[in-house]
Amino acid sequence: MGADPSGGPVAELPAEQEASRRAALATALPERPAGMDENSPAGAIATAEYFVQLYPYVYATGDLEQWRAMSREDCVFCTSVIDNVTELHSKGGWRDPWVHTVTNTQYVEPGPGSDYSRIDVVFNQDISYTYDGSGADPEASEPQIGTTVLFAMKYENGRWIIREGEVV
Repeated sequence: MGADPSGGPVAELPAEQEASRRAALATALPERPAGMDENSPAGAIATAEYFVQLYPYVYATGDLEQWRAMSREDCVFCTSVIDNVTELHSKGGWRDPWVHTVTNTQYVEPGPGSDYSRIDVVFNQDISYTYDGSGADPEASEPQIGTTVLFAMKYENGRWIIREGEVV
């Protein structure tokens, strides 16, 4: 058994999986959209779209820095992703990078008594493969069309923060 640069154990992988793992870990951080830090509906939407693009990145690389920076500590959705990514990578696993194609967005102003805007993001997701790091065959996740995630977000300290997310 080898050592993972992130500290997790890694089984001797078949050559094809080792190449896939290296490629996943080398996935580039998605580019931040212009205007993402604006206190505006467009800024909120840009932030939500970026967060959706971060999802495949964190599963591929295990790099949670941007995800954590954009999430409130009490965001259950955000924390579940952190926990799942950490567990997967601590065992030497990863997911091959895949694409989320955003097809629609909507901004909803905070309602009475709320500080949180709602941003709806609809996207399509390519097939993805999850490897557990043991050398076993990967688990395939079927392509998804029209997945909707609702975000509760607030502008604070010069940026939008994710309070909660829910896939509906």
